[in-house]
Amino acid sequence: MGFDLNDLIISFTKANIGFYDIYSITIPPGGRSLNSTTFHGVCGFVIPLKGKARFTIDKYTVELEPGILLHAGSGVKLDKEVIGTTEWKYILFHYKITGNENIKKYLETKNFVLNIGSAKSLELEPLLQKLLSFQEESGPLGALKCKTMLYDVLEKMLQSAQEAMLDSKEESIGHIIDYIHNNLDKSLTVSQLAEKLGMDSKQFYYVFLKRMGMCPKKYLIQCKIKRAKELLEYENYSITMVSDMVGYEDPLHFSRIFKKNTGISPSAYRNNLEKNPWRI
Repeated sequence: MGFDLNDLIISFTKANIGFYDIYSITIPPGGRSLNSTTFHGVCGFVIPLKGKARFTIDKYTVELEPGILLHAGSGVKLDKEVIGTTEWKYILFHYKITGNENIKKYLETKNFVLNIGSAKSLELEPLLQKLLSFQEESGPLGALKCKTMLYDVLEKMLQSAQEAMLDSKEESIGHIIDYIHNNLDKSLTVSQLAEKLGMDSKQFYYVFLKRMGMCPKKYLIQCKIKRAKELLEYENYSITMVSDMVGYEDPLHFSRIFKKNTGISPSAYRNNLEKNPWRI
């Protein structure tokens, strides 16, 4: 069930996708369907509108509710049952893929869940209702409307999933901030920090900048400089010791970084502290 969202977006971008059909379905509490198989030759999205249901697809079990969408590939075994005492209402639409065989195979064999959040799910519903109404129109113009609306729905779902993923990763930046503060004596790099969150450096840069208002490298240096200033207040710590205690193996490199960010060298900073009569 695992997938890379960026790879998925690229696949939908390159694929030649056509609208197949769409249904609005309501199932009462306790309803279930076992040992069914998804349609052959098409893929489908289950978009929950109300209630909760448990789907077992290709041996993986997921619980769906508004904000959690399911994509099912072609000809996959599927069990489903309504959970709880509320009716299960959802929209199911199918699309077909032509053209590039590699992309076709990729999407037709991909079963995955998109978490877009309940608020985004409400924004998605009007688009789906339009797609339902366009399906009733006959002729080439109706078919064109369906295809156009299908792409709007796909764009909305994938964009919402991407935003939800970034919001989740943005929350995890707090753990990285704690990690930085607790490991200032280490030679930390942006790529190492990104790896801890399972991101590439580019994505980590974007999420960190959005959360903290500055790039991760600048924040890391600021934290080390602040700590170095605190350590320089203690005369029994040499510049070499302070350098090592803030994660710089080379004292000369540390001095250059310190001066670049404060305007004075570490030794000059210490001398200024010693001349300050208000120093406690």
